[in-house]
Parts: sequence; C-alpha cells; structure tokens
Amino acid sequence: MSPSLTASQVAHWLAEHPDFFEGREALLDKLHVPHPLHGGAVSLLEYQVASARAKADDSTQALSALSQGARQQKGSHQRLQQVLLALMDADSADALAQQLALQLDEHYGVTWLSLWRDATPSAPCHPPTHGLNQVIVNHIHAVPEHAHGVAFVPDEVLYRRLQPEALGTPCPTRLVELPLGSRSAFLVLSAKDDTLDRTTACFLADVVSRLLERHLS
Repeated sequence: MSPSLTASQVAHWLAEHPDFFEGREALLDKLHVPHPLHGGAVSLLEYQVASARAKADDSTQALSALSQGARQQKGSHQRLQQVLLALMDADSADALAQQLALQLDEHYGVTWLSLWRDATPSAPCHPPTHGLNQVIVNHIHAVPEHAHGVAFVPDEVLYRRLQPEALGTPCPTRLVELPLGSRSAFLVLSAKDDTLDRTTACFLADVVSRLLERHLS
C-alpha cells in the first residue's frame, strides 16, 4: 500500500502539472473551496469567478482613487501657480498685498488678510497693508502659533487688532512671520472655511517675503 500524500505534496505536484485538469472538467465540478468573500463551500469554478470579480472591483476602486487624487493634485498646483504669477506681476509692496488678498480670497477662501510691515516715506502702507508698531508686535508674539501658520480663533480684542478691516465675529486665523533681513513683517489670514493648509500658507509667506524685500529695497 503506497503511503498517503500530504497536502503540500499534492499542491507541489499540481503546480508542476498545471494541465492536469484538462479533459477532467467533471473532477473540477466536484472540488469545493471556501468562497473568497462570503464563506461557505462553492465549486472551484465559482471560486475563480468570484475571486476574479473581487480583484477587478479592487482594481477599479484603486484606479478611481488614484485618478481622483491626481485630479485634486493637478487642481492644487494650477491654483497655486495662478497665485504666484499674479504676485510676481505686482509692481509695488502695496500692490503685492492687494493682489495676495484677491488671489487667496478667490482660490483659497481667505476672507480677510492683513500684511503688517514697517511704513517708510518711500513705501507707505495702504489696506490691506498696515504699519507695524510695537503694540501689534507684542500682540503677535503673545500667540505661540504664529511662527508655524497654525489656524486658531483669537479673542475679540486680538482679532480687531490684527484684522482692523474684518467684519463679524472672530474666525480661524493664521499668523505667519515674514523675515525681511533685519526687519520683520507679519501676514494675518482669516477665514471661516478656508482651504489653505499650513504648508501652502508658509510657502506663500516665503514667496511674499522675497518679493516684498525686492519692492522695499
């Protein structure tokens, strides 16, 4: 009597003879395996059909998610590019702030913007640009999040100080410092439902800082 075969030996032999079931379709109908999704015993043919359908569904979902992500990324790059092109066209420090306010409102839903910097005779400040003073600096330095562009909701007094043109109740606000050599400037962005993330806010602040230096030099 020949010794019985182990499951691994059978599997190995079938792998070496993939054509074994050719001409033995009746044998295939007798083989039952667990359903790949719902459990229970089904024929090998049903198993293959269900497994293939599940893989196809997974592939379709993955492709759909990938396509959606690509579209969103493309849209994000396009609107950021539009903002940057508009900023580079500004011909003065004030025009730069005004263009930034328009672009962020249109593309990111930023309702209120204030740019605080030193006013000089050759570069006076007009809204949304405001002359920086020690009172404002003290208020800004009292908010630890300002260096990171993290959104927070200021109290009424701070909100009115930082956003002198804003109307309504305080809404989420980002404070970002703009290094200007030996000087500093501050960008204040406020909106109830903006789509501006911290990374983009800090990137735009860096661009504005470089352009502002050019206009104030």
